[in-house]
Amino acid sequence: DVSLVVGAGDALDGGNMIAVAGETKAVAQAGGASSLIAGLGSSLSVDSGGSGGLVIVMGGDALGSNNTSDTGGDVVMIGGAASMASGGNVRMVSGRSSTSS
Repeated sequence: DVSLVVGAGDALDGGNMIAVAGETKAVAQAGGASSLIAGLGSSLSVDSGGSGGLVIVMGGDALGSNNTSDTGGDVVMIGGAASMASGGNVRMVSGRSSTSS
């Protein structure tokens, strides 16, 4: 297992976490990819086979008492910028199934 926990803040904001893939300066090459993939459930049992793991992306909860400014954290997905060609797309695709739609 790998566990990454950033410290809590008692007087200031809680700690941030940023993971950045590698840069390349090589001609005609792409920067490193970042992937977050849940685990494979590989049991083939008919009774109760393996299920794929869950990936959760969630903004932080807000426990403040101000009903206008103490908002929950946003979830932002942004495609990469491009100097000349189109910027990167943001894609959301639901899971597929071989027996239902």
